[in-house]
Amino acid sequence: MNPALQTEITTHIEIPQFWTNSSVGIMLEAQRKRGWTPTALITDFDKSYFSISTRVQTERLAQITHKHDIPTVIVTGRPIDSLQQTICEQHIPPPEIIVSAVGTEIWVKEKSDIPGKTVYIRDGNFDQILRSKQFDRKKIVTTAQDMITQWNNNAERQQRHLVFQNPAVEQAFLKGNLTTVEPYKVSFNAFANDASRDQLAQEIASFFPNAHIAVSEDVIYNDLHPDEIKNGADKKYCIDLLPIIPKAEAINYITDTLGIKRGFNIGDSGNDLPLILQTKIGEKVVVGGARGELKRLALGSSTEIPGTGFSRILTPEGNATNIKVFDGTKSERRAAGSIIDAAMARLRVTLRFEKNPQFKKDIQGIIQELQGIT
Repeated sequence: MNPALQTEITTHIEIPQFWTNSSVGIMLEAQRKRGWTPTALITDFDKSYFSISTRVQTERLAQITHKHDIPTVIVTGRPIDSLQQTICEQHIPPPEIIVSAVGTEIWVKEKSDIPGKTVYIRDGNFDQILRSKQFDRKKIVTTAQDMITQWNNNAERQQRHLVFQNPAVEQAFLKGNLTTVEPYKVSFNAFANDASRDQLAQEIASFFPNAHIAVSEDVIYNDLHPDEIKNGADKKYCIDLLPIIPKAEAINYITDTLGIKRGFNIGDSGNDLPLILQTKIGEKVVVGGARGELKRLALGSSTEIPGTGFSRILTPEGNATNIKVFDGTKSERRAAGSIIDAAMARLRVTLRFEKNPQFKKDIQGIIQELQGIT
């Protein structure tokens, strides 16, 4: 890891002081002083915010949001060190908050007066919430090992090729030889087709009635085997067991804590479904090139909102939320490009109804800057 990207873990009991002194706290205070409703960009990372083909767009988008004190919250299945390495290698401005391990760790960027130095501090208050869930990782891994053995002895289930995502790590963990694991996440890989994906998730969940489950395509593997999948081969999936709702519970904690009332929640795959449908604030965006699993699950019965480019959809709790789903046509931009297009569409609608002269001027300036990103 780049030495400039330092991480440390600490516990903070006084939430207001912790967040006020952070980079995101300072940005939101700047928004409030300008009369803005507290706003943030909340997004999955891989293929949603960043892809190799959209690297320049991601970099420019990050520069614009930072210039206007709009904090970026990255929500990812990756561990933080993996995400930081990509951010460093691809020269992407670091986000204000990283929510890693499918929403089970929150890392907040500390204000730094040293150029080029970025320090993330883990939120110990959120850790306390997760500890209260009594997620017994050792018991879960032991049960999972028994489950995998059962599946391997069943001719039909053998075809799923269910394994731990990191078998050697989990074996070492059970033997007490390893303590550096993600404490609130146990992960598997398995194979299924579109029709059997939900059944796969239900069968695994039946072994862990008190855990939440996240299922998403292994994008890297599936993108490397398009012909086999097209000809009927099963897709590879990542399955995570967690003590909380994947991604959404962490985001709701952050927006409640900081008083964020407006923004975008952005995703591209199955484990982003809670980020799209179970977060309290923000309009939702499913980016161009998103996996079919997310588009199928997120759209449900939606109603187009004329003249906006968005549709209205009901969440599982019965609340209405706005969503924009890019259908993946070749003319559409992807990842950061989708975010830029969605932001311009929404800002133009806001401009029609906004009465505050200063805010209208701010919006016009942001639209012009976004238009300049090619």
